[in-house]
Amino acid sequence: MRLATVALATSLLLGVGSAQAVPGNLDPTFGRGGKVTTPIGSGSSAEALLTQPDGKFVVAGSSWDDGFTVARYTPAGALDAGFGTGGHVLTKFGPDIDADAHAAALQADGQLVVGGERSHLYSADAQFALARYEPDGSLDPSFGRVTTTIAHESRIDAVAVRPDQTIVAAGTTWNATNTHLAFALAHYRPDGSLEGVLTTPLPDDFYVMTIAFQPDGKILVVGSNFDLARFEPDGSFDTGFGSGGIARRPSGLHGESPRAVAFQPDGKIIVAGAYHYRGFALVRYTASGALDSSFGSGGEVVTELGWFSEALAVSMQPDGMIVAAGTAQDGAIETFAVARYEANGAIDGTFGTGGVAVTNLGHWPTIVSGRASALSVQPDGKIVAAGTVETLTGGGSPTFGLTRYLVTPGCRVPDVRGDRLADARTAIVGAGCIVGRITRTYSRTVKRDSVIRQHPAPGTGLAEGARVRLLVSKGTRKR
Repeated sequence: MRLATVALATSLLLGVGSAQAVPGNLDPTFGRGGKVTTPIGSGSSAEALLTQPDGKFVVAGSSWDDGFTVARYTPAGALDAGFGTGGHVLTKFGPDIDADAHAAALQADGQLVVGGERSHLYSADAQFALARYEPDGSLDPSFGRVTTTIAHESRIDAVAVRPDQTIVAAGTTWNATNTHLAFALAHYRPDGSLEGVLTTPLPDDFYVMTIAFQPDGKILVVGSNFDLARFEPDGSFDTGFGSGGIARRPSGLHGESPRAVAFQPDGKIIVAGAYHYRGFALVRYTASGALDSSFGSGGEVVTELGWFSEALAVSMQPDGMIVAAGTAQDGAIETFAVARYEANGAIDGTFGTGGVAVTNLGHWPTIVSGRASALSVQPDGKIVAAGTVETLTGGGSPTFGLTRYLVTPGCRVPDVRGDRLADARTAIVGAGCIVGRITRTYSRTVKRDSVIRQHPAPGTGLAEGARVRLLVSKGTRKR
């Protein structure tokens, strides 16, 4: 098992860091020193984040005002005045009705589809709920608000828009006694009218934690025990996945409470959750649903961050690196925590402190508690995390919070073993590192002025300007 322990120093909790552009540092061009907090209504919490092609960000979630809460930000982190009222929209579904948004998708024409659940304040019944917005944040009059009753208690966890503008919503539904859970898939025509609903019972011990659409249109459902179920776009089980469409958690995994899933270009699946609620746990499966033993230790990677820490979001960078976000806690303070990993699961030492960036979204002397629940990797590679923050000094209600992190390459130690010293110097400097102490010794197998050994090992990720020590051959000792 790979373990990385990160100390939550006061300077990290307060977001105080160097202005040097190194991976994991807050982006000073975003919001206020890389951080944004947005009070909306009497209290709001964020669950979904997406980046538009123009670089603007959309965050969707719920509000104490009992409606879908959606905000849009400029690339610099300011509320977009051209969206809704002052940059945000509250959508209610009726009197005495609560509505929570859990997912969002962008149409090719710029319209925004948001999905979640609608329930009566005095009843346990819940329905699928959708709303579609024009690019200016107004409700699309041809679609507006759409609700679908499937069973006793239903909710949308993922939404996608297909090329023909059909909207697909995936979620779960319980029967009236809350004893049988089913996967639910609803198809809507472009005008919001229901085209059809399909429900598929799940095993009794398969409690759904999160759902995501794969790039090929298949739907992956993650159970509480890191079990996976995969469905074809039409809602039928993908029988080529796991056993009849279900892949059971292998023995030996330490992760619990999976909250997020991401897909690699090769079809492999990354699931993120908690490690005994004191760190991040990432598990990788092959495209066919088998545990990927080439990832971390036996298919799992664990990063310890302290008690009450967990991963709530995961995403992929274009270069294949993996980014996870969630929360880390120091005393009573919850903070945004973002970790970055190599493609093989090794923690990326060039990012943040030991591979993890920990951020309190307050500005001294104001301290806030926060949890990052969504991630988006920009086209330029910068990492945006969104979640919910709450002021701990002076009182306050929950608000949307965002952070953006730099991802400059730092030092990636090259493999210079066997290279001539001059070539090794060039490679080390070109990788963002510095040539450190050079020691010479005789060697019978390595040519004179060539590298015998190096430290750190090839592939190690370090902060920009880190030193690489070399042991160089003096050639064969003369007798």
